[in-house]
Amino acid sequence: MIDIPSELVQVQEDEILTLDGMTVNSPKFLTTIAKHLYYRTAHYMPSTTAESYQSAIEDRISVYRMGGFWVVEIHCDNEFRAALDPIATIQSLPIRMNYSNPQEHVPWAERNNRVIKERVCGCYYFLPYVHLSRKLTKYMVIECTKKLNYIPAQNGVSKYYSP
Repeated sequence: MIDIPSELVQVQEDEILTLDGMTVNSPKFLTTIAKHLYYRTAHYMPSTTAESYQSAIEDRISVYRMGGFWVVEIHCDNEFRAALDPIATIQSLPIRMNYSNPQEHVPWAERNNRVIKERVCGCYYFLPYVHLSRKLTKYMVIECTKKLNYIPAQNGVSKYYSP
């Protein structure tokens, strides 16, 4: 583990988060990407109720807080309004919510989902199995997303530090 220089954290202290839902085979995931850091996450969703989305989003926000970053704005589809409105007002630093219009999507989040699905497909074709269990699919999506953060992002904050 390498400590991130404080100058780098201070420049990008306020972060914009985009999130969306994704389905791989039948398991559902909540995917996020930070606009400046390019840090990607995938969180398995056992159910798609507002309460489960709230706990998953609060977990994602706490990950950024542990790194010294503050989520100040969230871009997402209109389907997350019921889960995110309570979270935005509870935070000590209020989060600005930017919901897309009905029948529209957030392009940044959709592109993130496509990249994750491409990596999962590549990983799947290296496996010697014809059918995958839900558990294997779940961990394959989470690991592929985690590995996207290993290499510094091309347009990210730093050429030397990975997200």
